[in-house]
Amino acid sequence: MPGPLAPVHRLTVIVLIVLLLAPLMSAGALPGAGVAASPAAQSFLSDLPASENAPVVQQTDSGEPEIGRSSYESPLGYSLEWEDDWDLRRPTASYGLEVAFFENDDDVSVQVWGFMQFGGEADVCIDQVAGLYPQLFEVDDFEPVRNGADDPVGPADDVAFATFDYIESPRDDTAQRLYLGCQTLVPGESVIVIGVSASEADFDEALGDADAFIDDSLTVDPPTRDVDGFADLTETLSADIDRFYQRSLRLEGETYTAPEYRTYAEPVDTPCFGPPADGSEPDRTDPEQLPGVGPTYCGVNETILVDAPWLLTYIIPQAGDVVLAAILAHEAGHHLQSLTGWDRGFDYGDPKDTFIAEQQADCLSGSYLRSAVLRGIYRDSDVEALRDIIADIGGFEPGVDHGTGEERIDAFDLGYDDGFDACGLFDRRD
Repeated sequence: MPGPLAPVHRLTVIVLIVLLLAPLMSAGALPGAGVAASPAAQSFLSDLPASENAPVVQQTDSGEPEIGRSSYESPLGYSLEWEDDWDLRRPTASYGLEVAFFENDDDVSVQVWGFMQFGGEADVCIDQVAGLYPQLFEVDDFEPVRNGADDPVGPADDVAFATFDYIESPRDDTAQRLYLGCQTLVPGESVIVIGVSASEADFDEALGDADAFIDDSLTVDPPTRDVDGFADLTETLSADIDRFYQRSLRLEGETYTAPEYRTYAEPVDTPCFGPPADGSEPDRTDPEQLPGVGPTYCGVNETILVDAPWLLTYIIPQAGDVVLAAILAHEAGHHLQSLTGWDRGFDYGDPKDTFIAEQQADCLSGSYLRSAVLRGIYRDSDVEALRDIIADIGGFEPGVDHGTGEERIDAFDLGYDDGFDACGLFDRRD
């Protein structure tokens, strides 16, 4: 059983802001026919129930921003509408981070970022974004200004803001001034960030234009989510996953004990990323403690933490509850690794060891989805939509951490095509 140093596993990597914003600054298919169950598979699945695919949680939005000629609507719960003297430049969004640049006829630029992160706390947000900004934009001499902006840009409620001077690049030593403001969108969940930069001489005028733009264009309307229905869906799917893994281990002469599945919609306290065990105050600038982390397996107390806001906002709307089934099966796959001792001796601080464990969890998830298709719970078309999500939440570098989207799909397909035994759960036994 896992001890005090048991690893934390996540299905998705926390927002990689530097890699995501860098471009702004400067595969095998599933079988087309239905899956046919072999006699062995039919026997294997005989004690697992069949059911119809009927998602409990219905979402009407796409999980992506809706962008019009002069409008922007975010699934995080804010929208902007602007006049013809402003233009939207280079919008991008990726599972918990949205970035949009606006520019007016006077070349004033306003950055609007939406984050499902920082626990929705404006002061935590400003500390972290200010720390990241020099890395994101490769600026030098990034220093706070004592007498910067006197008032926040936009609404004054639940806002933290600061002003900084910086040098743009080694090739341009012109002094620039930056305003950063963080506003709470949903308490405990998400924030919106406003950034305005200009030369020191033009800064006050640019800040005035930005303030008028945000005041006139920004509307905040927090989304309504069926968190209770999501919890019910998680309970239904996890029970089926537990039955599948219980049956799979029984055939190997092993005993399965189910993990606890815990859905959450606000910052949580756990042994893995909650208050420190020594009783000291938690580091609230650590995003791993907050919604936006994504689903997590905490080996210390054998608990799968299911991030309801992140999944309901970005993942389920795109492919339905098949994605949640795959995620739960992936995290429960990490639980199997601990139960069987497969990962004994693994160094989860080593990205290559982590990659091996994550590939196997993806494979185990594929084996469960194969069983669900064989039993009529899902269709091949559902799994195809799932594979698109898997491709999107892969990492940027092959062979480390969760792997690239292509590597994740390959691992998932191994389990989906060849079943549970193909994932090698018993290949590292002492």
